[in-house]
Amino acid sequence: MEENSNKDFLSEELKAEAENSPAEDTNSLKNTTEESLLTEEGQNAPKPIKTKRKGAIQISVLVAAGILLCALIVFGVCKIFFDNSIVGTWIVEGSTATNDQLKTEEEAVNGNTYYIFTDEKDKDGKKIAKLSVGTMELTGTYDIINTNDGPQTLSVSLSYFFTGEYDFKVSGNALTGKVLTLSSDNGDFNFLSTSKPKVSVAKSDDFKVNKDIVGEWNESDYNITYIFNEDGTAHVNEGGTLTVDGTYVVDDSKITITYLASQESTLDIEYSLDGDTLVLSGLGYTKVK
Repeated sequence: MEENSNKDFLSEELKAEAENSPAEDTNSLKNTTEESLLTEEGQNAPKPIKTKRKGAIQISVLVAAGILLCALIVFGVCKIFFDNSIVGTWIVEGSTATNDQLKTEEEAVNGNTYYIFTDEKDKDGKKIAKLSVGTMELTGTYDIINTNDGPQTLSVSLSYFFTGEYDFKVSGNALTGKVLTLSSDNGDFNFLSTSKPKVSVAKSDDFKVNKDIVGEWNESDYNITYIFNEDGTAHVNEGGTLTVDGTYVVDDSKITITYLASQESTLDIEYSLDGDTLVLSGLGYTKVK
């Protein structure tokens, strides 16, 4: 009897709790759950990727880049293997320096003469050629005469050092080394392609700055220019055809310029100051401002 009472009491409590609790709408719960799932899935679901098609401009750029790359490759191959231009620096075959040397200043000034043909032109439109020894450089001109029924002819004018007309040809390539052959009545001469090392003269321990002569000085009649720098270096330009680089020292009446030719050499110049004029070996030079 007591057990039934407890059971009835428990049943009544559950019934009362059910009656006092708010009733849940199953349809509402279902809808809420579905909306929640849809919302969560919508937030977490990856967004569709929109693929962009390459436009006509992009394709044109890619095609142009490919053509340019092919052109560069063809140009490089032709330059390495088929370039027979005389433009460049050459040294006489059999000189003390060869292609695998020419690395130090000692080798560069050991009596070696460099023949340089450039693409540059002078004021008259003639191509510029140079002859270089040590820190001296002589400038002249050259021309190439093409004929239909014979070899090419080189006409060169580099003062009395290297002047005349020569039949020529360029053989070899940039990898194995190029050879320039000049032919004349005196026979054939071979030149090897190379590069001239940068050379300089060490400043003298006796150098002291002389403010009176520092600067650029020009003599207009002969078009000669001297430049004396505060760091002890000097530059001489005679008429635009001969240049010399070196160092200098000054005593009471003499300027001594040291430069490199086939060996280290010096040039002594008597000097004096006459107002604003620097007198060198009897010629008056005006300071260039």
